[in-house]
Amino acid sequence: MNQDKTDTASDSEQDSSQTREKQEKWLAVRRDRLAGERRRNLLIVASVGTVALLLVFFLVWKWRSSSTNSEETVAPVVSGTGR
Repeated sequence: MNQDKTDTASDSEQDSSQTREKQEKWLAVRRDRLAGERRRNLLIVASVGTVALLLVFFLVWKWRSSSTNSEETVAPVVSGTGR
């Protein structure tokens, strides 16, 4: 009878050990997957930020070039009050 209790305890310890190993393996796989997703998300954010920055630079450049063109076409107004 004592042998049965010892066998049961050993089985419980083995099951617990196997469960712990499975959990550690699952956590390692999850960690690797999250690391890959984190890299992918960082790449997406960096790409979107770069495109947005380029768009802002382009719009500012167009706005500045259009404002200098309109300033060049305006004729200077000279008042005839001559003091």
